[in-house]
Formats: sequence, structure tokens, C-alpha cells
Amino acid sequence: LSSLVLLLLAAALIWTQSQTSQRLLYTDNIREQSDEALAAQLSQSIDSLGLENPTVVFVGNRPASLNASCQVGESIGLSFFDVFYANEPYYYHSTIRILDFMGTLGYNYTAPTREQVLAARQDSSLMAAWPEEGSVLSLDGIVVVKLSEDLEYPSSSE
Repeated sequence: LSSLVLLLLAAALIWTQSQTSQRLLYTDNIREQSDEALAAQLSQSIDSLGLENPTVVFVGNRPASLNASCQVGESIGLSFFDVFYANEPYYYHSTIRILDFMGTLGYNYTAPTREQVLAARQDSSLMAAWPEEGSVLSLDGIVVVKLSEDLEYPSSSE
């Protein structure tokens, strides 16, 4: 009898763990699709500016478009467009990460310097946020993509 109880307990544990694992894999698949779609849309907007091999800076962040079945984990479900933006200097590391991700999809742009990110962040203060018209602009030779408002770290505080 005790062997049967242990076997049923083990089966229940395996079932529960497999359900959790499947939800996490599903979530990351949905996140990947969301990131790839956003990268394609942003690339189209950047390319429409007609610049050859532009330097691109991303200001703000954008979480993945997940659904109610998704289960976000410590790193599962986090968008490439929603990480490292708060590491100083703000938006430099997130821009590099986003450009690296976009490069894996064939969208290749020039990475900015830290100084260019600071200037772009300040220049973006009057821009609209994605996906509004004017959220992707060429300012002083740098393409600035404003993913969201910069409310947490206002440019005026620097």
C-alpha cells in the first residue's frame, strides 16, 4: 500500500511540475513572438527614415504583449525591450541589448556611445511614445526610438 501511495504521489508531483514547465515554455514562446513582431515594426519605422546604417537609441521600455495564460517567472516572459533600462547610464545597456536582439533577426544598426544615449534621452523629452506618429525620429544624426515615457528618470534631473 505504501508503494502505491508513493507512486501516486510521485505521479502527481511529476504532473504538477510538467504543467508549470509547459506554462513557462509557452510564456517564453509568446514573449518571443511579441519581441519579434515589435522588432519588425520598429525596424520598418527606422528604415522608413531612409538612413544608411543609422545609429539607433531606444529610450524607455516596453513589456511583452502576453496573454492571461502566461506565467511570468524571474526571467521568463521578460521582453528584450523591457530589461536593463534602469542600469546607469539609463537606456545605454538596454539599447545595446535590443540592438543585439534585433541583429539576430537581421535588423542591423549601429550601436551608440554613452554620450549619444544621454543626448538622445534629452532630445526625446518632447517626442511621442511608441506606437504614436513621431515616436521614431532622426535627431542630430541619431535615430531615437521612444518606447515609453521617461517618467521614472526625468531628463531634467540629470
